[in-house]
Amino acid sequence: MKSLIFRQLMSIIFGVIVSPYVCAAPATSGIWEINGYNYILEVETGVWNLYSKTSKSCAQIQSGLIETLPYQFEKDTSEKLITLTSGITRYNAYSIDVLPEVCLLQNRAPSFSSIVNFESFWAYFNENYAFFQERGIDWDSAYALTRPLISQDMSEEALWDTLAELIRGFEDGHVNLVDVNRQPTRVIEGQTKRPLETFLETQAAQNGSKGFETEYFSFKAAIKSHLHISRLDQTFSFGNQRLWGGAIAPDIGYLNIEYMYGFTDGDETHENFDAEADSLALKAAIQKMMKRLAHFDGLIIDVRMNPGGLDAAAVEIASHFTTRKRFAFSKSARDNEAFTAPQDVYVKPAKGPVFTKPVILLTSDWTGSAAEVFTLAMRVMPNVKVIGTKTSGGLSDQHHFVLPNGWIVTSSNEKYIAADGKLYEGVGIPPEIVIESFEEHQLLESYVSVIDTAVASLQQQTSGR
Repeated sequence: MKSLIFRQLMSIIFGVIVSPYVCAAPATSGIWEINGYNYILEVETGVWNLYSKTSKSCAQIQSGLIETLPYQFEKDTSEKLITLTSGITRYNAYSIDVLPEVCLLQNRAPSFSSIVNFESFWAYFNENYAFFQERGIDWDSAYALTRPLISQDMSEEALWDTLAELIRGFEDGHVNLVDVNRQPTRVIEGQTKRPLETFLETQAAQNGSKGFETEYFSFKAAIKSHLHISRLDQTFSFGNQRLWGGAIAPDIGYLNIEYMYGFTDGDETHENFDAEADSLALKAAIQKMMKRLAHFDGLIIDVRMNPGGLDAAAVEIASHFTTRKRFAFSKSARDNEAFTAPQDVYVKPAKGPVFTKPVILLTSDWTGSAAEVFTLAMRVMPNVKVIGTKTSGGLSDQHHFVLPNGWIVTSSNEKYIAADGKLYEGVGIPPEIVIESFEEHQLLESYVSVIDTAVASLQQQTSGR
């Protein structure tokens, strides 16, 4: 993802933190350390504060009135242990008497010391990142090579460049360095450019456009326009245009899921994102959508340019494609030198209409994050076949931290293990049939040709129905 797409998803990450939830049990006052995430939740009368900490520093990353608490409290299992939920994840939180000393120090003025910020940066990844081995990163060696370059009189720009170089070495789309102190915000992303991105940047230079973002969204708009004008009948659009499609053939439906968030009509900026309202909007949109899909003999679901969003949305959509509970994946978080106990995630049949006829799911290396979670959930269905190319390989939720100077860093701290027992972080989820969607100089044609292949496959499967 380039910066604009990243900023859209960052608004969701931080929006979820301040989104209101109705607590399953009253919020329990106290200070709670969330196991495996290095978060501290402080709940006082009427308000809450959330801290992200390392051994070197601590930052209050959000706070709010109690009705905006980002977690649902389950009933206390003891005075010292509670269970919190948010989205599809359950968290164990342990009572502590006082805030850690490193968090008490956060009330002091921001530190712009290059040494302090480098040490905090290195410690953050050292204590939270889950994939050093999978990504081939020797973080201790990175420290040994880089620390001698950091001096007290080092300029802010020099520090930024040094940290940026380390960020790029991760080859991970969830690893980012964000400077919100500047306008416009500047972002360094940990994932190297994919072929489509390189091609669109070249095209932007040739066309004199504003860059990759302009070309990317122009291409997405061209796909939608072409399909609506030339290929689709009985068109529909629900959930703030996140779910759209129609009849791609008389007996075959087509559904494009653009994002796994933002289903509330009219909410385009997501500056005040409300996860609960978005969930309700998604459920309402799905009910309408499923009625439009019911008469088709087969269905194509396209997530090839879906960069992600919320895992809960992915699982909710998938629940409309099964009639029985199915194990989809497990997830666990980095916890010091080990991982938390795996949490098994199941797709349970939705209340309301479900579609169990043949489905082809289209993926690409632009299928990211929560869209990959959707892929994990859908590929366990016996009626679903995956066609396209490998997904982007970034399934973990995006963990985040604020350095003493205000820069934001994000990372992947969770392992998602698929139902087949494999870890697809960094390598991507493979399709059953490989077909490239983005052929240079004929982008639209190659994109649509994959849909044609899926139509032919479904018609062969459904002939005689």
